[in-house]
Amino acid sequence: MKKYLFALVAGLIPALATTTQAYAQNVNKNFPFENELAVVSSNKPSGETGAATATVELAGINTKAIKSFTKNYAGATKPDWSTTVDGFRAKFTGNGITQLVYYNKRGNWLGSLKNYSEAQLNKNVRDIIKRVYYDFNILLVQEIETTDSHGTPTYIVHIEDADNYKMLIISDGDMQVHEEFKKQK
Repeated sequence: MKKYLFALVAGLIPALATTTQAYAQNVNKNFPFENELAVVSSNKPSGETGAATATVELAGINTKAIKSFTKNYAGATKPDWSTTVDGFRAKFTGNGITQLVYYNKRGNWLGSLKNYSEAQLNKNVRDIIKRVYYDFNILLVQEIETTDSHGTPTYIVHIEDADNYKMLIISDGDMQVHEEFKKQK
């Protein structure tokens, strides 16, 4: 019995270690490109080091990603393709909206991030914000869609008034203050 118990424990320890290790990097599943939220452009000229991404030729991009991008973003002109840690990113701007579209190394869509101003914000989302923060200016809207969102975007909205700066998260009609700062006078 002791040998059986020892063998069971000895077999479970490596299994638990690998299982724990497999989930260790999935801290925030809803935002797979969290480092890019406030960054519209992170590419550096080719001579600089330490770039968050590296611009690549289309030959280095997974063809499935290119086909998916071409099909789903037909109006995109001159997309800038880059490699990321997890795969590829296409960046383009149109109608005042900067879009970042993410694909994994196999060419599967991971998510998208749109950066735009109040003028392009969905009127229902704007109404949710202005009901509470009517004296605040909307500085930047970041609209996020991932494979987990099933077509329902999450909005990160940066607002300010004379004394405060706030970052709001709006998802499924629910608004929460994510960060809040008092301005120095």
